[in-house]
Amino acid sequence: MHLRRLLVLFASSVIACGTPTAPAASPATTGGQAASAAPSASAAASPNAFTLTLDQLRTQSQTMNFEILGHSYFPGPHLASGSFGAGFNTPRVYKGIAYLAGYPPTLFGVIIADVKDPANMKQLAFIPNNPGTRTAYLRLNAQKNILVIGYDANAANPIQVPAGQSVKGGWVFYDVKDPANPVKLGEFVNPGAATHGFEIDDRYVYGCASTTQTKKPVGTAQSLSVVDYSDPKSPTLASVFHITGQFDGETYASDDVKNPDGTPQIIQCHEVNKDGTRLWVAWRDAGILSLDASDPKNVKQLGRYDYVPPYNGGSLGAAHTAAVSPHASGNASILLTNDEIFACPAGLDRVVDVTDPAHMTVLSTI
Repeated sequence: MHLRRLLVLFASSVIACGTPTAPAASPATTGGQAASAAPSASAAASPNAFTLTLDQLRTQSQTMNFEILGHSYFPGPHLASGSFGAGFNTPRVYKGIAYLAGYPPTLFGVIIADVKDPANMKQLAFIPNNPGTRTAYLRLNAQKNILVIGYDANAANPIQVPAGQSVKGGWVFYDVKDPANPVKLGEFVNPGAATHGFEIDDRYVYGCASTTQTKKPVGTAQSLSVVDYSDPKSPTLASVFHITGQFDGETYASDDVKNPDGTPQIIQCHEVNKDGTRLWVAWRDAGILSLDASDPKNVKQLGRYDYVPPYNGGSLGAAHTAAVSPHASGNASILLTNDEIFACPAGLDRVVDVTDPAHMTVLSTI
């Protein structure tokens, strides 16, 4: 897809170490960048940042080599009390239909919207989550019209389960042949109710999750669960892969215990990417894992790049995502990784040679 036609659905903020500086002026127009049209009368400054029109948003934005085509807060009763707009995570768009995973504290559920006309986006449906959970991650099986949503225990949800009842976390499967009328097919409820990033293929979910054996607190000790959804009405657990020490009764290896600053490491499966038969998993302070999933019922480790220590992992743990560089055939040779560390020193982005997963080599850092 050409960059100028990208629909921007999610904005991220960068927190840098050091003294804050004022935003730089927009770069001068060049041959590769179209000049902005003069702002219309409706682009006058708004007293509320959550009531901007499309013209106002364009006026107050900085762009380079792409244009803002549409904008919506997706208001309505589905928003949490006091929220002016919906926060999203992991959006997926297919044939003009957007599947938008809500992000706390604004939205606890999934919005399905028609975005064929980006300047006039229309909400088609809202899927509320289970009480006491968030729905920050989703994936779409476009061939089978199945939407997979992760439910993760979350105390910020204003709707909690009644006293004495357990939160139902895991993955839920919806038929979205008619996006305006999603139909629940089934769900996989995982013990402990914690889930995080996941990926799917035509039959399996490969996701970070808690199990019956996970050490407490389960949210920061998630391992990898593989769920078979060939029958989405009755999904089943196919296998679990974990790092020694994550389960009750086990002891972590010495490199998985403390950060250099003496704080505890967080050994948690965080985000999963699938490339062919290989999984690339960001496992927080355990680093990056390469897993062989050619047999999803028996996932095996091919390699691990663990950089904590010598680096500190931070309050959330280090590795956030491990994504392969696009390649025409065979297995990936280049991996891009990033950390999620809201402290100084900040984490790093890394370009890693993974030609041999058993001997990953950092080529550069940012």
